[in-house]
Amino acid sequence: MDLPPPDSTTELDHKVIPLVEHKTTPPLLRCPVDIVNLILGFLAQSDLGAAGLVNKALLTLAEPFLYSEIRVSWPLCVDHPPIFRLLRNIARRPHLALYIRSFTVDGEITGRPYCGRSNCQYLQDNRRSSRGERRYFDRPEIEEIIAFAKRLELPGPDRDTWTKALKHGSRDALIAVLLSRLVNLRSLKLAEGVAKNSRFIGMILRSALCEPASSHGLPTFEHVCDVSFNLTINNPKHSTQADLNIPTVLRADVLPFFYLPGIQSLSLTIDDLHADFQWPASIPPVPKTLTSLELTCPKGQYLGPILAVTKGLLKSLHWIWHYRRYHQEDVHVVNLNEIGAAIHQLSDTLTDLAISAKDGYPIGGNPFPPVSRGSLRELGYCDHLTRLMVPFIFLVGWPIHTDAAAQIKQILPKSLEYLTITDGTLNYGNSQVEELQLAAMRPWLENWQAYTPRLRLFWLLFRVVRQRWLRPMQTRLELLCTQVGLPVRISYF
Repeated sequence: MDLPPPDSTTELDHKVIPLVEHKTTPPLLRCPVDIVNLILGFLAQSDLGAAGLVNKALLTLAEPFLYSEIRVSWPLCVDHPPIFRLLRNIARRPHLALYIRSFTVDGEITGRPYCGRSNCQYLQDNRRSSRGERRYFDRPEIEEIIAFAKRLELPGPDRDTWTKALKHGSRDALIAVLLSRLVNLRSLKLAEGVAKNSRFIGMILRSALCEPASSHGLPTFEHVCDVSFNLTINNPKHSTQADLNIPTVLRADVLPFFYLPGIQSLSLTIDDLHADFQWPASIPPVPKTLTSLELTCPKGQYLGPILAVTKGLLKSLHWIWHYRRYHQEDVHVVNLNEIGAAIHQLSDTLTDLAISAKDGYPIGGNPFPPVSRGSLRELGYCDHLTRLMVPFIFLVGWPIHTDAAAQIKQILPKSLEYLTITDGTLNYGNSQVEELQLAAMRPWLENWQAYTPRLRLFWLLFRVVRQRWLRPMQTRLELLCTQVGLPVRISYF
């Protein structure tokens, strides 16, 4: 018989399923239910699907394992959205959504997102879009999905717009329908093709997390602890001018994730460059369990208010900063004082800090490096920091400060055990620049045991071909580190 719908806030109790022995009952089903569940827990998804075809009793036992982890591969050129079948099954049997603990969508948005066929759906959609047309799905299941979505108590305009997007087969709209039913979700990972357009996902999150619960029929997502919602920020070599002028991931769509009551690990992209920072609710979030944050954000001004709500909580922070200066007349100033003050808010708990600087330029490098002001000396007061990865221009400024050697000694905390310096946006192979770099590091290296007594490894990490230290300079650095007894590694990737 069918498994009765479990309570939405509790784990499933598989023992409630009676298995009646019969002379035709398969040997597996004659075992205690706990033993059967133990066996099913080791099976791959394909094997679970095959097991469900044996008989109804085994299907009932296999379904919680079959649906617990959903991974959808969704390339842009697909003719038929692969999520249709899943949504149709859940619309007909709503209790299946209660089994889903992990939901992942893989899909590309950069590079060559189409298959090359003359009838490629991605190319056909682009041609329709250029003519002001949209694709419509005339399938029975889309009407079931729309009826399923209409059960939510959303405002009329939002519901109508959502319905139209569903008829067009919008990834964002379809995934938003599924999210609205995942009451037991623990892990959510959405790839670039979904994160690029997230209007309806953001609508569901704001309604569920930032508005009174009585105003909708959405889950509270109280079990979600791991979220990844990222994309590659556009750059001039792989994007049209229209792409560069349009924000891709808006704050209103992703900031609600900070309101998840049980969030522990969060990886987000915010590419909204044309607005001042503001939380989507009347009060800031209080993410009491958040310990790991990866944030891709071109705007350093956002760091302060975001990290303020994680004060006393965050142990690991990876900030991926994207540098956008495509013409010589564009001057980009990096306020290191502001960045240092934002990170210093985490001084009581932060143990692992990584700052990555990217400019979107391929081999050859960005000919217009950013200009920096101030320093990251506030990092020197992060007494629990043991791992640090930082671009060279954030460590000593650019152009390199006259007091760069003193800055390095102030910035590096005594608790540091592993230090990685990356190339950031600089283009190496210039002996004058590299001489300045070595001169800035020498005073600290010669007396590293006084300033960083716990340091175990010093690592220089450069991008292959584009960023490569001149061999004489690399040899001098390795010789200096050997003389002072500091393990050093120079790598290219």
